[in-house]
Amino acid sequence: MNKFHGESTTAPSHHHATRGLAQTFGIHPAMAALTLTLDWMLFGAETVTLGMSLPISLGVSTALGFIAYRAQVHWYGDDEESAALKAGILALLMAIPTGLPAFLYMPAGFIGFFRRSSAASTVDTPPATDAPNTSKSQPVSLPFYG
Repeated sequence: MNKFHGESTTAPSHHHATRGLAQTFGIHPAMAALTLTLDWMLFGAETVTLGMSLPISLGVSTALGFIAYRAQVHWYGDDEESAALKAGILALLMAIPTGLPAFLYMPAGFIGFFRRSSAASTVDTPPATDAPNTSKSQPVSLPFYG
């Protein structure tokens, strides 16, 4: 129990049991591709400038962390805590002035690519009709075209 807030400081055990491997360790593939691209671009700049572009790298890695956080919440379906942890890890790996961390986040993007989305399985399809569609399409007048 947390003596300041009167609540438990440990996460419930079913929280991690209900999440799959891809949801726990995966990142959205677009975020993995963005991180790889930015890492290559900034590593090249840091190599050429002999580390003088490190402040720019830190700014870009902060922006990447924010973008990854929003993408993980909205596109990947992570809760805010998981998304913040994954975004922080990506930003930290991005800030390291080497090209080596790619082997850490690219497998996570690969796992995220094959994650099944629960929303995709609940898409409603329109019912099939046996009668041919005999209605003619009507022209649409848009108010801003006159």
